[in-house]
Amino acid sequence: MAGYFILNANRSDNPVSLFSRKVLVRLLALSATMAFVLGCVVLLLYSQERNHETFLLEQQGLQRIDHDCKLLETQVESLRSDLLYLAEQDMLQRFLSGDEAARDELANDYVHFAQRRGIYDQIRFLDMTGKEAVRVNCRENVAKIVPITSLQVKTDRDYYQHAVKLDLGKVYVSDFDLNIEHGKVQKPVEPVVRFLTPVADSSGTKRGLLALNCSGKELLDGFDEVSLPGITLLINAEGEYIQAQHSQDNWGWLLGHDRNAPAHFPDAWKQFNNKTEGQFSTPEGLFTFRRFALSQYPRVEGSVTTVDRAQENLPGAEPLILVTYVPPELQTASSSKLLSQLLLIYAGAMILIVTLGWYWARSAAIRKRQASSIAASESRLRTLSNQILDAQEQERRSISRELHDELGQQATAVCLDLQAASHQQDPERTKVFLGHAIQETDHLLQSLHEIASRVRPPVLDDLGLHDAVESLTADIDRRAGISVDTKLDFDDQNISPRIGENVYRIAQEGLRNIAKHAQAQHAFLTIKREYKFLRLILEDNGVGCDLVQIKSSRLGILGMQERTELLGGSFAVFSEPGAGMRIDVTIPLENENN
Repeated sequence: MAGYFILNANRSDNPVSLFSRKVLVRLLALSATMAFVLGCVVLLLYSQERNHETFLLEQQGLQRIDHDCKLLETQVESLRSDLLYLAEQDMLQRFLSGDEAARDELANDYVHFAQRRGIYDQIRFLDMTGKEAVRVNCRENVAKIVPITSLQVKTDRDYYQHAVKLDLGKVYVSDFDLNIEHGKVQKPVEPVVRFLTPVADSSGTKRGLLALNCSGKELLDGFDEVSLPGITLLINAEGEYIQAQHSQDNWGWLLGHDRNAPAHFPDAWKQFNNKTEGQFSTPEGLFTFRRFALSQYPRVEGSVTTVDRAQENLPGAEPLILVTYVPPELQTASSSKLLSQLLLIYAGAMILIVTLGWYWARSAAIRKRQASSIAASESRLRTLSNQILDAQEQERRSISRELHDELGQQATAVCLDLQAASHQQDPERTKVFLGHAIQETDHLLQSLHEIASRVRPPVLDDLGLHDAVESLTADIDRRAGISVDTKLDFDDQNISPRIGENVYRIAQEGLRNIAKHAQAQHAFLTIKREYKFLRLILEDNGVGCDLVQIKSSRLGILGMQERTELLGGSFAVFSEPGAGMRIDVTIPLENENN
């Protein structure tokens, strides 16, 4: 049957669905609200950490650039001091005065000095023609004197051409370069910075240049010793790397590759090229830079400043760009770690909120359902009470009429017959009136028995539920002409009197409704035990009814429902017009036992 509704369902038999619409709506509303609130908290904490991290990185970038510049200034000043010290040696003056024996002693002094300092690749003295007069090479802290026959002429070198023009006491500092021997870059690659100063004899006449080739690696390695985040890059004015993030990118203009700063950082390079110093962020990372030239050191009173653009035209003063670079992954390392932790906490909190929210939503739905059920039950009870009062009055009137009209008449007849018999002189006539009184008394007793049976059937007490139901169906068949097929599958000994009486009354009321309203020819009654429940199913092939009006218009339906509720069971009615009706009752047996 398509149309049906459940008038009462026991809470334990029909719990609120885990995914009912009401539960899901409440859960979604709570979860969305909490997700938004927690999301805002996570975003706020992450934003604060990101801003703090950016501020720290910017400050550390400035500190690192200052450290690197001071380091270069200190190292350059130390190298200048060594150069000027060697330029004033007495041994060098003896050699310049023509003492050839002093050559070997001077070379030996250079050997000891190079090994003791450990940072010079070469110490040389060049005459005014650019030819090497004395030269000491130092490799892996082992210094050797170069024979006179292997000495070279350096007249074509830029550093000689610039340095030879200097006044006495001045120092020329070359740009970073690679060591070139016989026109080829020496392998392995060795960065070098050359320091040269003019040397004069005792008469003040310039006789040549003293040159120190300092290992560029010694100058650059100090950049990595600072324990601040970031990578130090050293770039020349054309954007070529002297020190890059990856060593294979260095010295592109000398080694013949095009891996340079403009190619790697096009946005940042534009700002490097337009300013002398600064700090900025791009999608490429955080950059802090300062433009300088080695030849500008030392500064006044040891201060570290950027090179003045007006001084960039000084000989050998090609500017370099010192950059502290923080890659994007390092820019967000701390905040990303915090974000991961916050997201884990967020996920855990949301799982907990969803779990508790589901419990809350389901509990709220159950409470609402219970409240609705209680309200509906109260409404039904009020309706039932009113109808019961009406039914009681009708039953009283019916019993009163039967007692007055039928039993009263029969008692009056008995009384009249007895009075007539008492006044008769003829024994035969007395017997006739006494016979009539006895017959009327039998009719009176039969009427009393029928009224008592209607109030409570004796067969239920005498024979039990099984036989009482069979007697009831037989009586309906006899009185209403409705054929009732019964299927009874239970043991009377396991059915308590309270349950038996209520099940009988439910079956009785259901069959009476069929006889009165259904216009049916057949009915089917099943009462069976299913595990810990007793189930009653009553069906007919009648005209059916409008289920919407059942609750308010049928006293019998309400009575059956209330009896079921009192026993803790569930009661359902199924019907549609023209297709009969089906009543399904399930009563727990263990509730009665408890």
